[in-house]
Amino acid sequence: MIKKSLIIFFVFIIHFPAISEQTDSLENELKRKSHSQKDLIDIYLQLHLIYQNDDIKKSFEYIDKANEIAIKTRNPLLLGLVQYNYGLAYLIKSESPKALSHFISALKYLRNSEQKKLTIYCYLNIGEIMRSQSDHADGLKYLFEGLKYAVKFGYKEEVKHIYDRISAIYFETRDYSMTLSYIDSAINYASELNDDIFLASIYEIKGAVFRETSKYDSSLYYLNKAKEFAIRINSISQLAGINNNISGLYYKKNNYLLSIEYALKSLNYSLPDSIYAYMEVSYLMLSWSYEKLKNTDSAFHYFKLYNDVRWKIFTQNKTSEIASLSAKYDLENAEQKNERLILTNSLQKSKIQRQRVLIILIVLLLIFALSIPYLLNKKRHHLKKVNLLLHQ
Repeated sequence: MIKKSLIIFFVFIIHFPAISEQTDSLENELKRKSHSQKDLIDIYLQLHLIYQNDDIKKSFEYIDKANEIAIKTRNPLLLGLVQYNYGLAYLIKSESPKALSHFISALKYLRNSEQKKLTIYCYLNIGEIMRSQSDHADGLKYLFEGLKYAVKFGYKEEVKHIYDRISAIYFETRDYSMTLSYIDSAINYASELNDDIFLASIYEIKGAVFRETSKYDSSLYYLNKAKEFAIRINSISQLAGINNNISGLYYKKNNYLLSIEYALKSLNYSLPDSIYAYMEVSYLMLSWSYEKLKNTDSAFHYFKLYNDVRWKIFTQNKTSEIASLSAKYDLENAEQKNERLILTNSLQKSKIQRQRVLIILIVLLLIFALSIPYLLNKKRHHLKKVNLLLHQ
């Protein structure tokens, strides 16, 4: 019943408090001075982030400009940085397939760079997007690779989040012993846990595991603990999920009235924002519970709502699959275009070098050609002098 997306954002560019002043300053900076390519990319990415919430079109114009310069530099670090920011931008637009493609592209450039933390977040975001698309095997592969990096370079906060996402995958694949193992590793790894979002997530999963293994008291304890943290941060999606899990707990305990109560509480959170994954579970729990209470009209009503939402999710998934294929095609085309641009630049440089060499050779030949009459004339005068001396 846990279907959440906890994408971890690591933004490389800093946000500034005075946004309008900072925007004017950066745009004036572009007009006034000549900059290195690296500085230009940095300025364009800052402007991209500043406009991201208010003017998405302008935001993408700036990141596209950064990308054009990065391609010209052929610098893997700069190319990876731009691709990573593309990934974050598409996540904010809720276009996971495109985000995934850009994160994979970023990882290709950053894997061997000095940006270790950025590399870890590539692995983490790729693994989490794959988990959200039910691609559990590949999701685990990327998360474990990221875990190796995070442990090797001592990034404890990132290790904690990777353990959390690994435990979510094991829960969804019903491997509960592995789920608990990674949950406990996540909690024990960090000495201080001040991240309420993380704690709400990890305790919800732990509660759900104990529910599935029929340890109901432990389940309720951890689910209520998760609820405390979710209320503290007012996380609507997490509250919807936690209430669904409590509804499922009471259903398994044959307490159908409480199951209905918590399913309706979940809907109070999920309906306003049309969070279909949680609405689907709530409607199903309501249908099942009313069926157990012999209230066939209500059971049928909620089962119909469940089917409606299920169809919407199916349509979204198919649209997402098409978008994923389209994004992959677009990215491959873009990479081929980038490679062609790089090859064209290289060929142009080679052509210019050949032209320079040719010009030098022509100049040398001209100098040589012009020097021949002079040398012949000099030699003729020398022979003339020799003949005069011989005739004296």
